[in-house]
Amino acid sequence: MKNTLGSLLILSTIGVLSACGGGSGSKSNPTSPPATSVSSSVLSSSLPSSNLSSSILSSSSSSNSTSSSSQVKKSTKISGNIYLKEDDVNQDVDSLELVKVTLSLLDSENKVIATSSPTLITPPIGGGIPFTADIAGNNPQTIVVNVSHDGFSDFARRIEFTPDVNLTVTLKKLKQLIIAPTQVTSVSGRELEGFNVSVNNSNGNEEIVEGDAGGVTDLSVSIPQSALPDGTTNIDVTMKAFNPNDPEDAQSFPGDYQDSAGNKLLSVAFNYTEGTTNTGVSLQKIAQDERDARLAAQKQSGKTISPLQFAKQKSQKSGKALEPVIINRKIPEASCASLSQLGDASSADEGFQIPVYTYNTTNGLWDLLGYGTLFDDVGSLIEADPKKINCSTTTYVLEIEATNEIFLSNWWNLDYPIFFQQPIKLCADLTLQDQGNKPVVGSALYPMDDDELRSFSAKSFVTDANGNVHIEIISLDGGADLTATAYVYNASFYSGYQQIPVKLSTTCNATATPVIVQLDIPEICKVDGRVVSPTGSPLAKHYVVATNFTDDTAIPGFALTDADGRYELSLQCDKKYQVFDVYNYIFDLSGISTDFEANVNGTADLSEASDNGSSAVMKDLVFSAKPIAHVGLLENSVSQISLFVVYEGTDFPLTYNFAVRDGNSKVLKNYSGTVNESDFVLDDNDVGFDYALIKINHDLTDEQIKDIRGYSAVGEIKDSKGVTTQISDKYEEDEEIDE
Repeated sequence: MKNTLGSLLILSTIGVLSACGGGSGSKSNPTSPPATSVSSSVLSSSLPSSNLSSSILSSSSSSNSTSSSSQVKKSTKISGNIYLKEDDVNQDVDSLELVKVTLSLLDSENKVIATSSPTLITPPIGGGIPFTADIAGNNPQTIVVNVSHDGFSDFARRIEFTPDVNLTVTLKKLKQLIIAPTQVTSVSGRELEGFNVSVNNSNGNEEIVEGDAGGVTDLSVSIPQSALPDGTTNIDVTMKAFNPNDPEDAQSFPGDYQDSAGNKLLSVAFNYTEGTTNTGVSLQKIAQDERDARLAAQKQSGKTISPLQFAKQKSQKSGKALEPVIINRKIPEASCASLSQLGDASSADEGFQIPVYTYNTTNGLWDLLGYGTLFDDVGSLIEADPKKINCSTTTYVLEIEATNEIFLSNWWNLDYPIFFQQPIKLCADLTLQDQGNKPVVGSALYPMDDDELRSFSAKSFVTDANGNVHIEIISLDGGADLTATAYVYNASFYSGYQQIPVKLSTTCNATATPVIVQLDIPEICKVDGRVVSPTGSPLAKHYVVATNFTDDTAIPGFALTDADGRYELSLQCDKKYQVFDVYNYIFDLSGISTDFEANVNGTADLSEASDNGSSAVMKDLVFSAKPIAHVGLLENSVSQISLFVVYEGTDFPLTYNFAVRDGNSKVLKNYSGTVNESDFVLDDNDVGFDYALIKINHDLTDEQIKDIRGYSAVGEIKDSKGVTTQISDKYEEDEEIDE
C-alpha cells in the first residue's frame, strides 16, 4: 500500500521535503504569457520535470575555517552554465537531481576550508543550466570545482583564488556498453581473460567495442574477474579517450596541470572510465574498498604498502595468480613529440616509461599511480632512448599494468612532470574586452601551441575583475617558439570558445602593459534590483532570470538574491528583457508577468528606476502573496497525505478544501482545514520562501488506492481576505507506478 500511495498526487517539492517521488503534469511554456488556469505540476515543461523544485531544497554549504588574528576571510562568487553535449549537440537535462555541483576553497596546504553545493534551476530560457554561489573562507588560495552527471564525463577545475569566476561547463555524453567476459591480446602479446572493452575517438566515429576490437584502438581496458566481487557476470561501462591537443577535448581536462608533489605536468593523453557491475557495485567503490583494506594493512604493519605490493600479498595468501588490470592507450599523434622532448621517465624499468596519474577530486591535483611501458603498434618494446622515437612513421601504444585502485577516480592521465634546473618562463599579459570595450570577467583561457611541436607546458588561466590575465608557462624548447593560440571559453560563443593569437615573451614583467584583445562578445551592461515581499521585506535566495521570449539571440541572465534581496544581472546592452522571479513562475499560477522589463539604453523606461546607458537599477520585483498548495505523500506513511503550502503574505489563517477523485472523477474523500502562521517554516537555510507541510489522514481503503493512475486532487486554498488559488494535482496515467 505504501509504494502505490507513494505515487499518488505527488509533487517534487513535497518529494524533497519528505524524500519521496511521484507523478507530475505540465505548465504552459512561457514563450508567450501563460494562461491563468491552474496546472497540476508547475515544474515540468519549460522547467523540465519537477527537479527544479527538488533542487530548490537541496543546496548546501559549509565551512570549517577557523579565525585568528593572522587570517583574512575572503569570498568569491562562482557562476557558470552547464551544458550536456552529445556529438557536440546540446542535450536537455532529464533530471536536475542527476547533476551534482561541488565548489571548494582550499588553503595553502591544499586543505578544504569551505564548500558549497549550489542550487540548480532550469529556467525557461534555453541554453545551459545556470548556477551561482558565494563562498568564503580564511586565507583561501585555490578554488576547486567538480560537476558531474551520470553517463557524461565530469567537469573538474582547480583555479587560483579570484573574487569572480564565470565558468562554461561542458559535460560530454559517453559511449556506454554492457560487457561480459571475453579473451583478448594486449599490444605486448599478453593473453587476457576478463572484462575487455575498447573505445575509438580519434577516427571520428566515437565507437565502443566489447572484446577484441580487431586492431589498435585509442583506449583498451581489461579487468580480470579476480579484481571484481564474486558474482560479477557483466559490467556497465562508459568510457572515453581524450586528446589534450584538441581544444574541444582540452576544455575537459580535469583540475590543474600539476601533481600533488608540486610539479607542473604536460599531458600526453587523458581518459575517463566509469563502470558498474551487474550487482550494482561501481568500479570506484571496489577501488575504494581495496584502498581502505590496503591502508589498514599498512597501518598494522607500520610499513608503506603500494597497491601492487598489496595485490601480490593477497595473491600469495589466496594461492591465486596475480591478475592485474591491463590498459593500452594509443599516444595521440600530436603528443608524440613530447616523447622525444622529455624522454624515458623511469630508468629503473625496462623500456621507455611514461608516468600515469590518477585525479584527486578533493584538491584538483594529480597523484602518481605508476608507469606504463611503451610499445609500437605491432608489439615491439620501445627502447628508452628518446632519439629513436619516430613520430612520422610509428604509432605508439602505452601498456599500463595496475590494480583495481586505478578506478579510484574516473579520470586518469599520462603526464610528464616538467623538470628543468633553470626553467625558461614564457609570459604574456592580455586584457579581454567585449564589443563595448568592457572587461570580460572570470572567463577561462587556455594557451596551446599553434603548431604540432608542443613547445611549452600547459595551464589554464582566468581573467580578473578588469578582464586581465597573466599567462605564465614553461618552455620545452629553450625559448625558441614564442607563438601560441589561446582558447577563450565563454558561454557567449556558439562554439564554446574563441581562438586568439598570443605572442609570448621570455621577459616576464609583472608591470608589463597588457595587450587588449576584443572578443566576439556583445557589449554587456549591468542590471541591479531587489526582490521583496508584498510588505516590502527583502527576500534572499530567490532566483531571478532575464530573457527575451521573442529574440533567441539575446544572451539570458541569471542571479541569486543576497540577504538584502538584491541581485545583479549581466545582460546585453540595448536589448529588451523580461525579468522575473523564478519562484513567482513556479508558485504564482498566473504565470510570468511580461511587463516587468529591462532595456539598458540610457533611458529609464519600462520597469527601470534609473538607466545611464551602461547600467540600470530596476524597481522592486514583488514576490506573489497568493497562497499556493499541492497535495502529495508523506514519507514512511501509509495513512497520511500532505498539503504543501507556499505563502509570503500575512493574512492568516489560510483555509483549504479539496477532494481526492479516482480516474473516473468519482470523489473518494473530501478534506478541509486551516493553515496557521505557526505552521510555516520561515525561509530556512536552503530555500528562499516560507512553506508549510501539513499532515492529513487520508482514510482511504487499500482497495481505493490499489490502482491510482488518473487520480487527482481538486479544490482551493484562500487567505483570510478571500484571495484564492486552485488546487489541481493529478497522477498522470503515463507515469510509472513505484511497485
